[in-house]
Formats: sequence, structure tokens, C-alpha cells
Amino acid sequence: MTAAPRRRTIGWFASLAAGSALLGLAPTAGAAPRPGGSDFTCRASAARVTLLGTTLLEPTIANASDAPCANGTAAILNPTDIGPVRVDLANADTVVQPANLAGAPAADGDNGRATASVTNPVVDVGGGATGIRLTADVIGATASYTCRAGAPVPAGSSVVANIVLTVGGVATPITLPGNNQPYRLDLPAGLGTLLLNQTVQTNGRIVQRALQLQVPVDGSVADVVIGEAAAGFTGNPCAAAVIAPPANPQCSDGADNDGDGLADAKDPGCLSGPGGTYNPRDDDETDPNTPGGTPQCSDGLDNDGDLVSDARDPGCLSGPNGAFNPADDDERDQGNLPQCSDGIDNDKDGRTDFPRDTGCSSANDRTEATPRGQAKLTSSPSGIATGGVSGTCTKRSFTARVSGRSIRSVVFSVDGRRVRTDRTSPYTARISTTRRGAHRVSARVTFASDSRTAARSLSFRFRRCAAGAPKVRFTG
Repeated sequence: MTAAPRRRTIGWFASLAAGSALLGLAPTAGAAPRPGGSDFTCRASAARVTLLGTTLLEPTIANASDAPCANGTAAILNPTDIGPVRVDLANADTVVQPANLAGAPAADGDNGRATASVTNPVVDVGGGATGIRLTADVIGATASYTCRAGAPVPAGSSVVANIVLTVGGVATPITLPGNNQPYRLDLPAGLGTLLLNQTVQTNGRIVQRALQLQVPVDGSVADVVIGEAAAGFTGNPCAAAVIAPPANPQCSDGADNDGDGLADAKDPGCLSGPGGTYNPRDDDETDPNTPGGTPQCSDGLDNDGDLVSDARDPGCLSGPNGAFNPADDDERDQGNLPQCSDGIDNDKDGRTDFPRDTGCSSANDRTEATPRGQAKLTSSPSGIATGGVSGTCTKRSFTARVSGRSIRSVVFSVDGRRVRTDRTSPYTARISTTRRGAHRVSARVTFASDSRTAARSLSFRFRRCAAGAPKVRFTG
């Protein structure tokens, strides 16, 4: 009974395999993990199509190498076919905090995280009486390992909104368990298995899959995955003692190595960076001016990089009553060190200077502040938001989405009525109203405190068409 449908399925995917080989869409390899160190791992994939055990299509991957975890993003911004899968929008994102564990061992709250989301996916496998079709509004998954009390703690979640299964032309809306709990459905006649909101956890790794379709039940012919996020760790990235810091150079070891009464950033022997700036990697604290040499305040050079030198440099006014001192061998202005090497927690985030403060790109960075937050509100389909109250109206529900950086939470409202609070990327809400006419969708966005970005409100308007005659929905 099932031999003929199986042959048809294999033939359909065989043509897909040939096309994929021509397009060269196999995933590319990423960077190798750091040798001998503890680290987070992470990987996000919006959609993957596997045939006979070989991955043929996986175009939207963030941090494909998985180890070590690194900041990455990939997106599909227009309706696109991925073999048997069609999507309107797709995103994959990976984030690690801090970015360099070797330079700044992780503290509580730091993590490696992966997220993947797809809007309006459609999956079509086979045809006729054995055809399988899946539709949904939004599919998303998140996985992470976060430092808690010196140990990495896993978390995984996913969401599948308004999914409908069609087999042999008969459409059946699927009612999922509450709180996005795992769900399994064996398709009739052994055609396959549908898995939703699955969490696969092994020692040191968690994988969250929002949707997986296996054909047949063991997936030996085809395996379609939409919305997959994976996170893990090696060693213990949450314990500072795990990563032994290298021996500090003389100019960042806190000692007065040349016996001149000054150390590190205050020692003229460490001003070997560009323009005479402090160089924490200098391993020789000896002052460059030997006895009989020319001090910085009389050598004609702009040693501290402030565009003035010698008698015109405020750092050389160290004589009696603020007079010019040509024998001063440190031209830097008093109290004018870069924030990322001044020993002060300037942005009050609990971390000081490079490399501990993630807002510092180098020891010469003039500010410890992290990048400011950004946010953008869109709709899917996009024409709903751009049409405005005078544009085309919509008869169905749609998705509002906020994207950006340093976002902590988003509160979605319709006509001033709160409909959803989302604290996890992707920040989305399903918008639905039966009242015809113009409506307003708003999103109150709150940003991470260390981004120093004030909360802001975003909005757009849309128009709801008059309701048509009710349709009879068959449930099988």
C-alpha cells in the first residue's frame, strides 16, 4: 500500500538534490574553536532540508561552525523557496557575552545564545492523495547556556503559531498543548511524523527545534527542520579559574618594574602606542629617554596624541605654580587618560577598562559605554503596515515584529489595549481584530540598562476589511 507513495516522494526530492548540487548551497565551514580553552558554543538555522541523510539546503545559518560561539546573523528578507519550504521572512542570530572569554572570563548572566525565526512558512511534500502540506504564521526557537553561580545553566523554548496540516487535500488545524509544550503527530498510512516544540538535551548541549517533519516516520527519505537553535559549552566558561590568564606584560602587571616610582599607564616607558599613547602590551617599562636624553616635554613631539606638544601641552605644566617644565618626561594631561585604561568604571556596569569592559575595543578607547539600543517595528506581511489607513485592508490576522539591538522587552498593544509582552528574540505578537476600520499597533521597547538608551514607543496603522461570510472549517 505504501510503496508507490514512497517512490513518488523519493523522485520529488531527487530532483531537488540535483538542483541543490548545481546551486552549491551546502553550508560552509566556520572558524575552528579556540585550542585548549573553555567556551560557549552556539548555532542557529532558520530552515534545513535533508535527503537520505545528506543536508541539501540550509541557506540561513548564524555561526555555522558552532564552536566557539560568536556573534552572527543571517536573514531572508523576501518571499523565498528553500526546496519544499517557502518563507516570507527568516532570521538566524547568535550572541555570546562576553565576546572574548580568554580576555574576560564570564560573570553571572553572561551566556551563549542562539535564536531562529520564520514568518509564514509553507511546507509542501509530495502531491495528490499522499501530499503533505503545512502552514503556520510564526515559527521560532531559542536556546542558551547562561552563567549562574559559576556554572552554565541551559534553557530552550520555541513557538509555533496557527499551524494547519493538510494531507490528501484535507486541512486540519492543529491544537497544541499550552505553554508551547512538545507535540508529536504520526501521519496516516505511515507517511511521516510531525514533531513540534522539541527540546533535545545532552551533556553540555541543548537543541531546540520548533518544527520537524520526517518522511517516512524515521526520516530516512526526508527530514525538514524549521526554526532550530543550539547552544552548549566546553570546559566551564563560567569559572574564571578555568581560563588561566597569560603572564601580564610589564606595562599591565601593576608593578614598578623600572624603579622610577611609576607603573603601567602612569609610566612614560609604557607610552609606546600610536601617538605616544599607553600600550598595555609593552613588556619593557624602562623609560625611552636614558640619562642625557631629551624628556618628552622638550623633544618637539606630540607624545600623548592630543595635537599639542612641549610648552603648549597641558601635561607639561608641571613646574612651580603650573609653569612649563621642560624636564617632565610624561606629556600626558593629568586626568586625561582614555576611559578604557584609567582604572575607573566609567559606565558603572561593574567592569573596568580593556579587556574586562565589553564596551572597550582597546586600551585607547575613549569611552567604556556600550553601543546604544536600536529598534524597528514592522509587520508580516509587510504591506499591512505600509498601506496605512487609506491603503488596502486586511481580512486576516498578521504578525507585528520588533527587531534591533540591546532590546530587553517589548510590550505590544492594539488601539491602546495590551496584547503581549515579549522578553525573548524574536520579539513578535499576533495581531487580530474583528472590528472593521482603522486600528493602531504600538510597541513599547525597553533597552538593556548598560546601553543607556531610553525606552521608546513605535507604532503603525492598518485597516481591517469588513468581515465576509463565515467559512466552515473541517477538522478531519
